Amino acid sequence: MPSRSLCLTAGPIARGDPPTHRALARRAVSVCIWRDIWVTLYLKQYSAVPNAGDVASALITSRISGEDVRIVGEPPCNRPNLVGLGSILHWADENSIIWGSGFISENVILPVNPKSIAAVRGLLTYDRLRRQGFPCAAVFGDPGVFISDMYPRSETTLPLGIVPHYVDADEPFVQRAREDGAEILDVLSPFDKFIRTLSACERIITSSLHGLIFAHAYGIPAVWVKLSGRVVGDGFKFMDYYSSVGIKGLDVPLFGPDASLSVLERNCSLPPSSIDKVALREALLGELPKLRMPGGRHRIANQRQADPFEHLREAARPRVAERVAKSLLFDPEEYLSLHEDLHNPPIEPFQHYVCSGLYEKRRVTAARSLARVLGTVQADYPLLAKRHIAKFEADQLDVRKHAEFVSQTEVAVYLHSRSNYDAYPIAQALVCALRAAGVTCHLANEHTELPSRTTVSIVVSPHEFFEDDVPETFRRPEFVMNCVMLNTAQAFSSRFVSDLPWLYMAAGILDLVFQTSMLWERCGVPASHVWPPLAIEQRSQMIDDFDPSNALVNWMSPDTLKRVGAIEPIADRPLDILLTGYETQPRTQFLLRNARYLASKDCFLGYENVPDAPLPYNESTRARQAIYLGISMLSKSVIDISRYQIGSLNWTRAMALGFSCETPLVTTASLQTPFFQPDLHYFEAPGRHMDGVVRWVIDSKDGLSRAQTHAAEARKVLDTRLTSARVGRQIISFLARLSS
Repeated sequence: MPSRSLCLTAGPIARGDPPTHRALARRAVSVCIWRDIWVTLYLKQYSAVPNAGDVASALITSRISGEDVRIVGEPPCNRPNLVGLGSILHWADENSIIWGSGFISENVILPVNPKSIAAVRGLLTYDRLRRQGFPCAAVFGDPGVFISDMYPRSETTLPLGIVPHYVDADEPFVQRAREDGAEILDVLSPFDKFIRTLSACERIITSSLHGLIFAHAYGIPAVWVKLSGRVVGDGFKFMDYYSSVGIKGLDVPLFGPDASLSVLERNCSLPPSSIDKVALREALLGELPKLRMPGGRHRIANQRQADPFEHLREAARPRVAERVAKSLLFDPEEYLSLHEDLHNPPIEPFQHYVCSGLYEKRRVTAARSLARVLGTVQADYPLLAKRHIAKFEADQLDVRKHAEFVSQTEVAVYLHSRSNYDAYPIAQALVCALRAAGVTCHLANEHTELPSRTTVSIVVSPHEFFEDDVPETFRRPEFVMNCVMLNTAQAFSSRFVSDLPWLYMAAGILDLVFQTSMLWERCGVPASHVWPPLAIEQRSQMIDDFDPSNALVNWMSPDTLKRVGAIEPIADRPLDILLTGYETQPRTQFLLRNARYLASKDCFLGYENVPDAPLPYNESTRARQAIYLGISMLSKSVIDISRYQIGSLNWTRAMALGFSCETPLVTTASLQTPFFQPDLHYFEAPGRHMDGVVRWVIDSKDGLSRAQTHAAEARKVLDTRLTSARVGRQIISFLARLSS
């Protein structure tokens, strides 16, 4: 046996974890390394979200068994394990002992023959098991009934408590109940607080099963209300529980979200019979010899590759779960419809997404639904944009807060050394904005050694930063969960899906896309839309970097190349069109439709195949950026054709190549940003209308005149309202609000 030994563990320890083992027990290392782990009873339960039922599972099991408990998840466990509270019976494996668990719906089967079935939640689960040929004891009850033996009832009195399932927390019913004075209980809140508040209530209305079970355990009249269709199982688990306390399915009162509080209060009741707690307790105690590890220790082998993010994900789960539960980007039914592998056996979609799917980069919503979600924001765009601008202007006036922040804070803006090169000028623009506002700010990568005074970290393109090679320091919860993430990805892109885990974990989000910044706010993430201008010093440096001998431009006449750096009237510029970007179907279609016309014009088409891996910022890509900026100054128009049906203004083409170079921007229909409006600062042309607009801008006197006006108006915004210093003050105010 090797003298050095470690192991990949599966979750937090409930109690009794010897201090000398705690740190090692949570570390993940390579395959086939061994260690001793102090554990006596393995308990299967959801560990993704610390909701009340899940927390109670470990507490109750440990109290009754008198044993240390280690929580494991759904995958088969190669040692005896207990399946207890919750609708997780389908998690059982050949080493499982079932104690009070139940099926989540009437269509679920038990896939294997477990070691023992000591008790089940109710008669519906019992009958299904018998029909499937599994012998089980006729002992019924959800172990949640023991909670009143562990926590005395609160002496405070509250007339009415509402316990929504976490997926129902934002339902209109809950808001109406809050306005009517009912106490709203959060099943994701600390368990002591939750159970203290619940036990103080005289009546409970709940869409959470354990809200109902805990209420009955304390002798509190309660009623089930179905607030939405998002709780998996269509009420099976409630009917299963009711059957264990003497209530047949036809006798269960059924109420929906339109029911009034007064009607629901009148229907709060206690069950006609109670669960036999003695039999349920004895059922567990009788199975303990099969569950105990000899000598309190057991040698186990790690059978899977180490996960360097396991500890981080575990620490971040409460925050991630709370935000996903409120997010318009997550719909459980659609999530299941997108992933057929989650159907057999059925898996609770919210739990799966928070625990696994988010990190597996699974799609969370179909394109049509995502368009509908963005449409809800866009419908309120005029009001939201006006509010954003008002807040931006208010941020300029908080001189005291700015001075205090500048004197006490240094900021690091991180971008991975191998991140895609188009993110570099964005990160640099952010740094320039903060410096212009007086902040000591560093542009850093994963190797940069920064002063210890650096107190705020902003990470650009987070999935590229954290998921590439970085020192372990950057993967610690205390770093990641205190970071501000700068999202540069559009909602329809695969990059956005890759960024989602890091965005949900973040302390706050700065988002280049206004509409997604609004979505973050709605799910409780501190967020702000930011569009940093290309700073004057950035543009000057790129002009200095322009190399006339570069192969991209050395075919052009020397006289033309000498004009780079000057802002000339649009009509006098020597080139007609600049189009850059990777190959996409919409861009290719535009080029094919207009091939003859483009051949008759002076065009620069920086059109490339999508690379196999991100192109990092280096001497070559730096030269390319300088070339594109210089060419923009020589062009009558910059064309931005989004690769997505619903795109947003691209920062590089709109801000860097368009507005900052006073070059007219012609774009396909795009989600707007508050400071720039179509038909005032740029041209917007949906679909095939792009062809005619481009011709009109370039070939007509009226078009050129309008283009000159648009370019001047956009420049005016950059010179007066969206300067680097003003954007810097906006970011300072956002960061200061986070810290307070």
